[in-house]
Amino acid sequence: MKSAIVFKAVLPNATELANHLKEILFTPVSEFSRVAYGFISNEITGEIVTPLIDNVGFAIQLRIDEKIIPRDVINKKVKEKIKLIYSDTGGDQKVTRKEKFEIQSDIMSEILPVALIKSTVLTGYYIAKNNTFIVDTGNKKHASRMMSMLIRCIGHVSTTTIHVSGVKEGVTTKVRERFCGNDYALKGFELGEKCTLVTPDKKKKTYINIDLDTQSDNILDDIESGMEVERISLSHSNVEFMLTNEFHLKSLRFPDCDETLESTEKEDKAYAWRHEVTVKSLFVSDIIELLCDLIGQKPESITVNDDNMLQSGPEHEESGKDHDDNLYSKVVDHVKGLQRCSVANIQRVFKLGYNSSARIVDQMEAEGIVSPAGENGVRTVLVE
Repeated sequence: MKSAIVFKAVLPNATELANHLKEILFTPVSEFSRVAYGFISNEITGEIVTPLIDNVGFAIQLRIDEKIIPRDVINKKVKEKIKLIYSDTGGDQKVTRKEKFEIQSDIMSEILPVALIKSTVLTGYYIAKNNTFIVDTGNKKHASRMMSMLIRCIGHVSTTTIHVSGVKEGVTTKVRERFCGNDYALKGFELGEKCTLVTPDKKKKTYINIDLDTQSDNILDDIESGMEVERISLSHSNVEFMLTNEFHLKSLRFPDCDETLESTEKEDKAYAWRHEVTVKSLFVSDIIELLCDLIGQKPESITVNDDNMLQSGPEHEESGKDHDDNLYSKVVDHVKGLQRCSVANIQRVFKLGYNSSARIVDQMEAEGIVSPAGENGVRTVLVE
């Protein structure tokens, strides 16, 4: 476990969850699709839901296969075809927007069957004592995908959320107190060697090999000038990690655990794996609780339903169902007509929750209707 994005959620027991996950097993990405995802059995234990030691929780795995299609390759081929059209017509025929999207669609149909596939296996660990669900990744999109798939197969999930704005303020406040000389400001967490600050306009400044005696004044001056802590290295109970301002843990380093898994006996390998991930998951679960206490965060109770509306309070737990074909067709027609695609727009127009809208966008991406989100989050509608 190198990174951790953590959710607070109440999940079913291992047996019940296994029955749910079998409804959405992984199937390979098809010839003309861009992405495929589903739950898989653990390669070491052979179980789709692997109980942890002493039944403190369980582990599950989600596989995501994505075809690698560089945007610059598509753009280059589109320009080449448009140039060829101009050449054939002597420059008299202007390529319409509709024709351009048809060209893009044709190129995608040529590239998809031969595109390389990138496979990612995500492991999620659930600790029942404090309802902590840990996704072993630093990729926010992948972690959200796993949670979304859980919601889809279970129907509803009672969960809690931590406000990122509160995390940013809380971490910066505690760091300021520590550098002002309050030895107890971090409540048992030890300051590491690295701290990155960021200005409101995203300019960054990183301190390495932090020395409280020589660098305190400089860091305090930066914080007083309006900079916030973007990430800081901390340790607790011999676990070292980088805490980000989105409450993600990165560069995790644990005390000695049995990571060899060298035994040739399958049962021994399965036990060794379960033992290792149980120890690490419990460490992370406890650290999350301590961090919430450190920055004064009290997670807010919500329930996420299969229709993916976020509802305040635990009482709203009605089961939903997948968006039907009629709704999906309406959204596709809307996106084609608008020639723009965003989760927020679909939410607003069709009165859907965020996750439901995001899932529809994912399906449109898989079917080649819209492009993956670019670095700025914008998607291109590939059909008209």
